[in-house]
Parts: sequence; C-alpha cells; structure tokens
Amino acid sequence: MAALLILVLALAWSAPCSAEDRAPTAADSVLLRSLAGLPAGARVRITAPLLQPSRRIGTLLSFDDQSLIRILESEGTPPTEIPLARVARVDLSTGDHGHIGLGAGLGLFLGVFVGGAIGASYAEGDTEYAALHVGVGAAAGGVLGLVTGAVVGALVRSERWRELPH
Repeated sequence: MAALLILVLALAWSAPCSAEDRAPTAADSVLLRSLAGLPAGARVRITAPLLQPSRRIGTLLSFDDQSLIRILESEGTPPTEIPLARVARVDLSTGDHGHIGLGAGLGLFLGVFVGGAIGASYAEGDTEYAALHVGVGAAAGGVLGLVTGAVVGALVRSERWRELPH
C-alpha cells in the first residue's frame, strides 16, 4: 500500500503542472508561421483566458520557438511575455475607422423625432397649420441631427481586427 502511494505521488510530482510545460502542438506551429509573416512592430491583440487581464493589446516585439510571445503594452513598461500554450487567439490590427454612417443614421432618427415633437408643441392651438409645424420641425431636426451625428461618428474611432490562423 505504501509503495502504491509513493508511486502515485512520484507520478503526480513529475507530471507537467501547467499548460506552459506541454510540448508545442500543430496549432502552435500554425500560429508561429502566422506571427512570422507579420511586419516588425505590428499591433496585436492576444487573448489568453488563463492570464489576468485575459486580453492584451500591444506591439509585437518578438516570439520564439520556445513558445513565448513578447509584446510591449505601453511605453515605459517592461515587455509582457505570454506563453504560447496559454494563447487562445491572436488578432492583427488592420487600422482604425470612424462611424460616420451609424452616427448620421442615429442623428437623423433622433433629429426627426425631437424636431417633430418641438414642431408639435408650437402647433398646439393652431389647427390650420399644425401639420406644417410638425413637418418643418421634423425636417429641420432631421437635417441638424444628420449633420451632428455624422460629425460625432467621424470623431469616434475604433480599431479593426483580423484573427490570425491558430
């Protein structure tokens, strides 16, 4: 019985303790080939659920066949080393974009609604021109909302990402 306990403890002690200790897989090889094709200083987003925070964004500094990816998350901080075994996904930044269309559409919708409501409040006692007040208010609000929404949408930028094969 004691020999069995010693054998179990010896096997447990010698077994790999984490995902970092495992041998590189075929998926790791695919990811390493994808990383090799990236330009120097590429902006990447790495998702590694076992790390905190689980999503890291930074400049790719290097990677090696020892299963480590090194990124610089911000200037003045040391590079972050992420074990390849913990990486669930790597995305490449393809640049940023604005949201002109979305902003213009939302602005138009809200502008027509608010402008129509303001026009209706001016038409309260005027039964003859009530529809004209509502129509002019909705049209003016729509134009103002469209332009304002397009400008705000152009100023709000977000980054586009493309997933690397893994």
